[in-house]
Amino acid sequence: MSQFPVKSVIGLTGGIACGKSTALKFFMESGIGTISTDDIVARLYRENEELIDAVSSRWNSRDIFEDGKIAKSKIAQIIFNSKAEREWLESIIHPIVRKEWTDIVSKSDKKTQVVEIPLLFEKEMQADFQWVIAVYASIEVRQVRLEQRGLTKEEACLRIKNQLPLEEKVRHADFVFLANSSESFLKRQVHNFVKNFF
Repeated sequence: MSQFPVKSVIGLTGGIACGKSTALKFFMESGIGTISTDDIVARLYRENEELIDAVSSRWNSRDIFEDGKIAKSKIAQIIFNSKAEREWLESIIHPIVRKEWTDIVSKSDKKTQVVEIPLLFEKEMQADFQWVIAVYASIEVRQVRLEQRGLTKEEACLRIKNQLPLEEKVRHADFVFLANSSESFLKRQVHNFVKNFF
């Protein structure tokens, strides 16, 4: 049961490069409250001294800093090549992120919120939400998108492999949005969902 009984709080998840952030943008355009945990993480890397100190102590500064700031891309390079390092970082950062987004939901005057959480199923967070939406795109499409972001084919495959198979997320979700094709198609799915349920 959701911990927010007087609000509709929806989890939005999917695999890397599936179109989650694009779907979240369309929810925002529809007037729904939206929260990106990726954005929260980026802010924490800039502002949270406890987190900055922890990762600086764990890893060599030249391996994670760029222009005096923590670079998410450099962190990703480390954690996607080491399960132990990924689990260590998750143990540090996930409790902080959870507190951040739950505080935002609790304080918001929006009665409906969509929270984008990439590892929602991996961390067994389904009970936090009224519904869970998974955004789906084929592995071929995701690889192309990741390569367009500057990753090599090998790096793209590694990042996809390090997440729970997308088919598992789809199987456990309450709703599935298809994001293999155009953004306009994804936008129609989001707007139809909002129209029918809110």
